[in-house]
Amino acid sequence: MSRARTATESVLAVTGLLLLSP
Repeated sequence: MSRARTATESVLAVTGLLLLSP
């Protein structure tokens, strides 16, 4: 589950960066 958790955090981080940098 650790790997899945890391993947989820990575997706959220990338999404946040995209939203902050349109």
